[in-house]
Amino acid sequence: MAVAAAALATAFVLLPTDALIERFTEIAKVDGISQDGRAAIWSNTLKLAGSYLISGCGLGAYEISLLHVQEVLPMYTINFAHNDYLQILAEMGAPGFFVGIGLAALVVRNTAIAAIWRRLGSLRFLALGCAGALSAIMLHSLVDFNLYIPANAVTLAWIAGMGDGVGELARPRRQRA
Repeated sequence: MAVAAAALATAFVLLPTDALIERFTEIAKVDGISQDGRAAIWSNTLKLAGSYLISGCGLGAYEISLLHVQEVLPMYTINFAHNDYLQILAEMGAPGFFVGIGLAALVVRNTAIAAIWRRLGSLRFLALGCAGALSAIMLHSLVDFNLYIPANAVTLAWIAGMGDGVGELARPRRQRA
């Protein structure tokens, strides 16, 4: 085992060419958007949302729809609003936004009730974990587009389902539907 580990470590040190190392260096560079750039994108997104307040511009149509109101970063194609809430407002309109926020609030409420009031230890810890995860993604969604990454959206749905289920178990039997 030690010989195999040493051979593998030696291969990692001796085999990479300069071109390979340079390519990984290029991949690692981030052409990030500054805080001021994000604020300007959010301002443009609010203008877009105002243009399509009732119906929204359509799911997945943010990039092309933003071109009509884009006033900042003209040399960049802005694919996402870098704020999940604003992007959902722009794409789904006010009715879709408030339905989504309402459903999310119900899930967070049920999870929080289970985390606070649940008497069984392991289920309470599960509810606490779900509440923490939901809080983290909700906070991070203010400055990034987490929910447009399919793995993040599926994981969020899974955690929300577990938290809501534990919250349903925490309610007294007479209140259950």
